[in-house]
Amino acid sequence: MKTKILVLLAVGLLAGPMAANAVPISYRLSGVLFDDGGAASGTFVFDATTGMYSNIHIITTDGTARASAIYGDPVPDSPGNSSQLSATPDAGNFVAGVPNLFLQWTAPLTDAGLGVGVLAWADSGFSLEASKGTDPNSLVVPVRYVVGDTGSVAAVPEPGTLALLGLGLAGLGLSRRRKAN
Repeated sequence: MKTKILVLLAVGLLAGPMAANAVPISYRLSGVLFDDGGAASGTFVFDATTGMYSNIHIITTDGTARASAIYGDPVPDSPGNSSQLSATPDAGNFVAGVPNLFLQWTAPLTDAGLGVGVLAWADSGFSLEASKGTDPNSLVVPVRYVVGDTGSVAAVPEPGTLALLGLGLAGLGLSRRRKAN
């Protein structure tokens, strides 16, 4: 009977990580540098199944061309996809003068949570920070561009994964203790 319970527990522990890959993944953005000396970092959640970004919290620092900004929402008229993120400080509709952040990834984001880089402007990437003009399809100066091979996006480990590891180690400890008795 105890063997059956241990087998069922083992199957449950092995099935858990497979189901976890189907949920949105939290990512950390770090090391992004702009051509005016500013930088960007923060976190966001991406769901590859729906192609939607959520829980965006990206902060840009002051540079010589633009002041700092805090981005918390996807740009309503420019939805992101697995290859790029478009964010604005406000979830409101188009507003002239509101800054926008556009970051293009070196590879598409997936539910597997693999890390990717940020594609610099010089490398044909559309990674920049600018404000909208009076025309929703225009950007106004100053524009600052992501430079060099800077920046990375990496998945943040889930607490459930760490709990799973802890349960496995506890099970190993109990089995060794039982063999010793």
